[in-house]
Amino acid sequence: MEIRVIAEASTKLQRLFVGWGVSFLVGDDLLFDTFSNGEVIKNNFSKLSINVKQIRHVVISHEHWDHYGGLWYILENNPNVKVYICHSFSEEFKTKIKQYKVLIVEVSDFAEIKPNVFTTGEIIGEYDGKPLPEQSLIIKNKKISIITGCSHPGIIEIIKKVKKHFSEPIYLVLGGFIFMTNLYLK
Repeated sequence: MEIRVIAEASTKLQRLFVGWGVSFLVGDDLLFDTFSNGEVIKNNFSKLSINVKQIRHVVISHEHWDHYGGLWYILENNPNVKVYICHSFSEEFKTKIKQYKVLIVEVSDFAEIKPNVFTTGEIIGEYDGKPLPEQSLIIKNKKISIITGCSHPGIIEIIKKVKKHFSEPIYLVLGGFIFMTNLYLK
């Protein structure tokens, strides 16, 4: 299954031009996170010949603006999408999504999104001394690939949860590793 980078901001120079966050297209119909800005998603979709209406599933890793900022562009232009969020996301966020009359799937536990693509379910991390729910995406082929948002719960905890469900070797882990970065910067 192909994974395409739709938007990312990994260097300071890039952030000056495009913002913060990350977004990956998994296969041709699942978007993991939506970056910080809908205009960037729209422009990058156009550059990559992706039609917003082909998106069937949007998985939001955690409730930080730089991972869901482009969601509103997707929802305004595609009413046939399912949005997968952690059960513990705020009611304010859930209410805003509901205004678009799309299907919301609140995940607590490990679950299959579509064949061979799963969510870890909600894993509690921490941000600014407060609990922060986050989910990661798992792709199962002969090996396992994991896509993370920021890894606020810690990449080791995410991998442990994945290994509880699969015996296949982990081939790839990509995405945000903010928790690890913060350990090395202290």
